[in-house]
Amino acid sequence: MLAKCWGIVILGFLSGFITACDTIQTAPSRGSERVEVMPVPGSRSGDGASSALLAFEFTGMQSDNDAVVCRWRIVNQDTKTSYFINFKISENAVLVALDPGLYKTGRLGCGINKVWDLDDVFKDGFHVDQGQVSYLGKLYFDFKDGELSKLRKAPRSESAEAFVNAVPLVPAANRKSFISAFTERPIDPSMVATSGKPETPDAFDVQVKGIANAGPALKPLLANLTGCSNQESASDPIRYGHLEYTAVYKDGRFSEMKDRQETNAFSDRLRSCVERGIMAFHPDLKKDVEVKVRY
Repeated sequence: MLAKCWGIVILGFLSGFITACDTIQTAPSRGSERVEVMPVPGSRSGDGASSALLAFEFTGMQSDNDAVVCRWRIVNQDTKTSYFINFKISENAVLVALDPGLYKTGRLGCGINKVWDLDDVFKDGFHVDQGQVSYLGKLYFDFKDGELSKLRKAPRSESAEAFVNAVPLVPAANRKSFISAFTERPIDPSMVATSGKPETPDAFDVQVKGIANAGPALKPLLANLTGCSNQESASDPIRYGHLEYTAVYKDGRFSEMKDRQETNAFSDRLRSCVERGIMAFHPDLKKDVEVKVRY
């Protein structure tokens, strides 16, 4: 078996490698300003409804009422219509019916006198497609002394696990129509789940056969892969699914892609970046080398 002959395993945890936990600093509280109340379009239900699914966790919020609701304004960029995502802090996921289109985020309000500007939380916005359930991943809302101090995007492994746990919120009839809110490609729990548990690394794992001291030799490859991950995380924080490539190098040059396994909703941009990084790697050896990259 291939697994028996790999000489060393290198985990892609170089400095700055894991960028899935992006931190978004929030604007200061607006003090006595009241939450802006806007008309909310009527909700839709039933087969064919378009919606967004978001996992979340509120930390540090002090409240005697677990039913307290925070309201996050989002705006359809095509129609300029405003909607609200209503969070109950005692829950961990929310499903909201929306019209199709590209959405940008706006203010978050909790109570009647706390409002924070959370504009453009998702760099390129997020998409809702007709008849689809768009998954946005998981967010952490961190509070300190009654103020929202920062908003964190969960690592891709946590977003994958949160998706599996949030699926029951969606009516059974719509559970075959999940897409990534960022690439608009189909997603399914089977893409990341093994025996019911997600198996999604937050960084690239690299295994090598044919190099005795692989650490220094693999630095250029890991640097290329790190760049791919860092660049993509801004546009697609969930990067749902996985890929596994096995490349063969002869005389220090890329020879062939021996094996390729892809079950993901990644963008073409990310796939191409990974492939270019693998092909550009030049092991300084005259013997055959095999490298397996997993993400």
